Amino acid sequence: FYYYYLTSSDELACLTEPAKGEMIFDLQGKMAVVGLEPAAIIATIKQLGLQQSCVACFNSPKGQTVSGPVNEIDQLSEKLSSMYNDIYFHEINTDGLAFHSPIWEPFEELIDFLLMKVFSGERQRCWNS
Repeated sequence: FYYYYLTSSDELACLTEPAKGEMIFDLQGKMAVVGLEPAAIIATIKQLGLQQSCVACFNSPKGQTVSGPVNEIDQLSEKLSSMYNDIYFHEINTDGLAFHSPIWEPFEELIDFLLMKVFSGERQRCWNS
């Protein structure tokens, strides 16, 4: 997905293919299951200075799901593989989206605005993932 500021209006629009306008965000992301305790993953994310990646789901004591931009998840995979010989690191097919990651924070207001339109102004709680 790409978000564009359209030159013909003042709104942001979510598009699935290129359009006229200036691209302001590229949301290409990745998710993966990692066979480690969360503390080790979080420490490595901090050590690498990854700003938009996180442990997105705490699944079990030694099984977490990480999420973030493609380049950051690739860096995390390389680093963890060099630190742990037999690490389980399996990418999840999410169609290039990094669900539950900080990459989505700039869009919270936009998503809320669009959901308000869908629900005709009635505010309802939705989980966006």
